[in-house]
Amino acid sequence: MVADDSLFELPGLSRSLERTLAGLIEEKGGKARPGGEARGPAVELAMPARPEFGDLSTSVALAAAGPLGLVPRLLATELRDRWVA
Repeated sequence: MVADDSLFELPGLSRSLERTLAGLIEEKGGKARPGGEARGPAVELAMPARPEFGDLSTSVALAAAGPLGLVPRLLATELRDRWVA
């Protein structure tokens, strides 16, 4: 597999996580946009101020879980397990 240089920057990582989230939304029966793309909130990644909170943080699971009828923590865990960056 060829490394994508954009994955070394937050915008590239955000796009990668958005694709993973879109796949999960589609799989969970979420609505699709007219172009066929699964709908989901925009992914915003940040670097936590405290290192014990990890390398990156996002609230996208909290935003996406409600419309899907899922528990945010479970969605976050599933995203983490599927996201290959």
